Amino acid sequence: MISNKLPIAAVLAAVTYLASPLASAVALTGQDALSRFDTDHDGTLSQKEAVRAADARFRALDQDADGTLDAKEAEAAGITKSEFDKADRDKDGTLDKKEFNSIVVSRFKQANADSDRTLDAKELDSPPGQALVQLLH
Repeated sequence: MISNKLPIAAVLAAVTYLASPLASAVALTGQDALSRFDTDHDGTLSQKEAVRAADARFRALDQDADGTLDAKEAEAAGITKSEFDKADRDKDGTLDKKEFNSIVVSRFKQANADSDRTLDAKELDSPPGQALVQLLH
């Protein structure tokens, strides 16, 4: 009887994990991110390419199509409360596209370990790189 419960518990745990915001961040490797977001196909992600990808992600996250992200919409992208509060420069409790992109730029810079203004697959696989990928994905 116990053996039947264990597989069900494992399935429920897997489904819960896959539905979480963290799962989308882990699901896209650095190489996968480059395949998706490296529009000039030079093998790296530039800040410009990251912001372009963020524009599309912003539209997808803006569930109510009001041109801003509230805290709940931002949380779906893995934006922390601290990041949200810092980026919300006008303190209106929402992020407009410019404020959202400031988080993208900040995460890009954190991931750019060699300071060459581009991210390669290795940098995108790092924890700061995966934080950026989560925001774009």
